[in-house]
Amino acid sequence: KYYDLVKSVYQIVYKKSTSEDEITYFKRITTRTLQETDAVYLGRLTLIENTFSSLSLWSSVENLSIIKSFYSLKYAKLAGESNEAYFARLVAKESCDISDEVYV
Repeated sequence: KYYDLVKSVYQIVYKKSTSEDEITYFKRITTRTLQETDAVYLGRLTLIENTFSSLSLWSSVENLSIIKSFYSLKYAKLAGESNEAYFARLVAKESCDISDEVYV
């Protein structure tokens, strides 16, 4: 609902510095702070993923160790979620601007 308002802020706050290499940048934008609950961390990383969906962070196996905790939370079975609903959520195709060719 408010994504368009937040997107421009995220583009500024999480912009890659010219002095950062790619791995340092990925670690900076995905590192969880001590104050973040699971829900806050998941929400922040989801917004980062939506804002910067073309980053190799989301599609490269080499970066999996950086985002493993995010994906573990994102795809965990929710409290009260039926097995059928959980499976449907896991196999649903997500919309993003990454082409299928990245995964080939």
